[in-house]
Amino acid sequence: MQDLTQLTDPQLEEHRVALLAELDRRNKLHDIPNDIKRLAQDFAQLGGDNAKLVTAVQDLETPSSNENPTLE
Repeated sequence: MQDLTQLTDPQLEEHRVALLAELDRRNKLHDIPNDIKRLAQDFAQLGGDNAKLVTAVQDLETPSSNENPTLE
């Protein structure tokens, strides 16, 4: 591990920004599946078609010309 006491202020700031970005990325990776589950439950309770949710997720796996699929 790098000796942080040897870094200049700009280097330390760069390290801090990179650290915060990585923590944010990890938090999102943890939170997003739960967020999607909650949104899917809301969608179903409102009468949405689960097949459309599946299609929307599958569309992420392959590039599509339709950037915003209609879910209703």
